Parts: sequence; structure tokens; C-alpha cells
Amino acid sequence: MLGDDRSAYPMNCFVRLKFNGPLDRERFEMALQTAANRHALLSSVVRTSGRRQFHWVPTKNKAPEVRWLEHPNPSDFPTATHLNVQHQTGLVCHVISNADSFHFVMQFHHSCCDAAGGFQFLEDLLMVYANSVEPPSRRLPLPMIDEQQLPLRNSFGLTLSRCLKLIPSQMLGILGARKFLMRKPVPLVPHQLTTTDSGPGSNYPAVLSFQFNQAETASILATAHRQAVTVNSLLARDLFLAMEDFRLRQRIGKETDWLRLTIPMNLRADWAQNLPAANAVSMVFLDRQRSDCDDPMRLLHG
Repeated sequence: MLGDDRSAYPMNCFVRLKFNGPLDRERFEMALQTAANRHALLSSVVRTSGRRQFHWVPTKNKAPEVRWLEHPNPSDFPTATHLNVQHQTGLVCHVISNADSFHFVMQFHHSCCDAAGGFQFLEDLLMVYANSVEPPSRRLPLPMIDEQQLPLRNSFGLTLSRCLKLIPSQMLGILGARKFLMRKPVPLVPHQLTTTDSGPGSNYPAVLSFQFNQAETASILATAHRQAVTVNSLLARDLFLAMEDFRLRQRIGKETDWLRLTIPMNLRADWAQNLPAANAVSMVFLDRQRSDCDDPMRLLHG
């Protein structure tokens, strides 16, 4: 995640939370520092030594940066900048408020944590803030975390015996890797790449969102249940169909083009029960061509 980070293509993730009512600025900043101090990778910077060996250096008791903004429409994402974790911690908080509500947007560098780790940090932040306004009898205990588990995130709790048991399935993985290397996916829309050092655009992060209502959500769940598939599989199938429909209508590409979806997979298991915010994620690549979309049901179950 650090090696793939580029100024024009930041390796960042964002979470936006919406609240009604006022925010106590002093309590929030104290809660932010307390929560960040519980998660070593969110309160550290990257340093190099020797032959560019990267390592984390803690910056304990240094609060993450908070950017306070006032905006009549706080639902807009504020303009963000590239996070350079060699000069700053990989967490920036944007607080956008108006007269009767506030939103805060958390910007995480992906080398610090994945989505699950980001939500883990946010749970701590909200609990610390809530505890600061509650009497002692109503304060909630924070989840237990163990920094000694951080080195395990590179081995995923695999012992030698567990690795040996995985050999048969790993042989299938080698075949998948061969296909991955031989295929060259195309961009959804032909475009000129931006130079990697040019910086993110002025509207970064450019976010489009859509919210399903209750009836639509129930329909999606029911459809997945009837077809005995997960909602993820159903949505991935429909995304392939939508992309191919778009490309056909726009007369983009050819039948032999490969489209690729990158699906994140959470690798946390029993070894990660008390893991602080970190990366424990891998990627599964789904490749399909136009002919695969001719039969939607086969595409779904494939």
C-alpha cells in the first residue's frame, strides 16, 4: 500500500459520518488523540534505514490533523490532499458543520489500515467521545487491543502445519495467478493517464453515491437469497452487466477485451481478535469478457 502510493493516485480511503446537533470541539479533539494513541499505525510515521528498509516510528500524544470547515451543505466531500506518511501520520479528519448538523470525514492512508481497521478506529473514537460526556457509571469499556499482534498481520496466523494443509488449494491459486499475468484488463473508458507526480485533482475525492431505499434493499436481499448467492456476488454480476451495456452503447472496445473487478477480502480470523487498526486484506480479481455477459444467470453463478 505504501509502494503503490502516488501523488496523483493516493492510496487513501474515506469514511463520512453524519450527525445532528452540535459538536464539542475540545472533547472531540481529545477523543481523537486518545483513540489514535490506541492504534500504533495511525499514530506513527514511516522512516527508512539502511537499504531503504521502511519502518514505523510512533508519534505518541501528537493529535491527528483536524481541518475545521463551515459549509451550508456539509454532505459534500471536502477537498482532500495527498497524505505523505513519511512526513505526517496517515489520518486526517475533516469536520464540516453548519447551524444544526455536522459531518466528519476520516481520510486514512491505506498503508495504516483497511476499511475494517478504519471502522475499528471509529468505534473507539465514538466511544471515547461518548464516555467524555457520560457519568462514570454509564461509561463503556473500550475494546481490548494488543499491539503485540501487529507483526502477525504479515503471516495471518499461518503456522508451518497450516501452510502444508493449504498446498492443494494453493496449486489452484498458481493457475489463477498465471491467468492474471497473461490477461491485460482495459480501462472502462479510454483516457490519458495523469503523470504520477502531478497531485490529485482539485475535486479529490470525487465521490458519487446512491442510497437504496428500504424496499429496494429488501428486493436485492430477496433476489440473492432466491439464487443462493451472496449480495456481493449479485452486485458484482450486475456491475459487469452494467459496464458491458455502457461500453456497447458508447461503442467502446471489442469483444475480446478483459474487464477486471478488484474485490477486497478481509483475512481476519482467530489470530486477529485483538489486532489494532491495520491492514489484513487481500484482493481477488474477477476477469470477464463481453461473451460472459450474454448469459446473466451463468455469469452470476460463475
